[in-house]
Amino acid sequence: MKVWFYWDCPYCGSMIQGKHRECPHCAAPIPNNVRYMPPDDPRVIRALKEGKVILNEDAEIHVDEKGIRSEVVKKEEERTGENWLCDSCGAQNPATVPTCIGCGAPKGGKTYFNQTENWKREQGTPRMEPVSMPVRPNIQIRPVLNPFAIFRSKLFKLLLAAVILIPLLMWLFKPVERKAEVVGFRWERSIAVEKFTLSHESGWSTPSGARVTKMSEEIHHYDQVVDHYETKTRQVAHQVLDGYDTSYKDLGNGQGEVVQTPRYRTEYTTETYQEPVYRSVPVYQTKYYYDIDKWVHDTDLRTSGAGQEPYWQETDIPASVSNPSYGDRRQGARTEHYYVSLKDQDNEKYETEFKYSEWQGLSIGDKLSYQSFRFSKRPINEITVE
Repeated sequence: MKVWFYWDCPYCGSMIQGKHRECPHCAAPIPNNVRYMPPDDPRVIRALKEGKVILNEDAEIHVDEKGIRSEVVKKEEERTGENWLCDSCGAQNPATVPTCIGCGAPKGGKTYFNQTENWKREQGTPRMEPVSMPVRPNIQIRPVLNPFAIFRSKLFKLLLAAVILIPLLMWLFKPVERKAEVVGFRWERSIAVEKFTLSHESGWSTPSGARVTKMSEEIHHYDQVVDHYETKTRQVAHQVLDGYDTSYKDLGNGQGEVVQTPRYRTEYTTETYQEPVYRSVPVYQTKYYYDIDKWVHDTDLRTSGAGQEPYWQETDIPASVSNPSYGDRRQGARTEHYYVSLKDQDNEKYETEFKYSEWQGLSIGDKLSYQSFRFSKRPINEITVE
């Protein structure tokens, strides 16, 4: 539905329907830089109360939920397209007119919606006296930018965090050059010893070589099964149409489109529902008890010492056993660690672990140069002996 918009006569103060190009009261022409006002504009509402709006006697009046009155545009008076502004005299002309009504100049490219915002007038400003027709100054109002607003934005905070965090991480993980003097050595070696024995075990399946001694149906796990239902209540929210909010779309030709936006309210209703109550039901499976021959860890043969002459503990325990019997023993995995005692440039002593190939090639008094992470003194690259 289309309704009439209004313009404000700057000389007699009348509120004029958008179809008029001249004020019916004082015959003043419509200002070139006029902007049409919708029916819900406070100035229009006030003018209606004061009887300063000229309405058609046979006009259809639309009243919205807020009591805002507007004149409905008749079908034969509906306009298409926005007004265009004459490049020569600045007068507004209907979209269907090829030449300016005021001066006869041909239609240009300037339209109603691309004119400046100088038309706005603050409420309460005294109206011009009907003496002369001065031209309003073309002052373009620009928004004042707050230079401190950027510091409160999320993007700025993210950038600030990145600026601080990235250099910090680079500093933490950047390799550090270290220089130290060798002042001592230490080593540790260990041989795991395994024993062949009969092991009594159980499980839900049997490994290869197992000899089952017993089978039993036992609880493997519990399933949750619905036992019954309980009736309960809850509050359920529903969106209910509460009415329509009316707004007006400016068509740029003295008319506007009525826009109805639905408005909803939240209502709550109580509903009952069935909530399941569960019980645990045991699930049985066959559990196997079995004997199995296997190698298990028995002890460790450890050696350690200072210097650079590491050795493994002498033992007559074989490395492998074929056709083992209960009680037989064999050697298992071997582990070894090699440490170097160092003194840095500040005479601070510390110990760090080296690879055996590097450890055995060092001597007391060697000056070392290597890289490590900032909070670790363990080498992360090849060691240079100066």
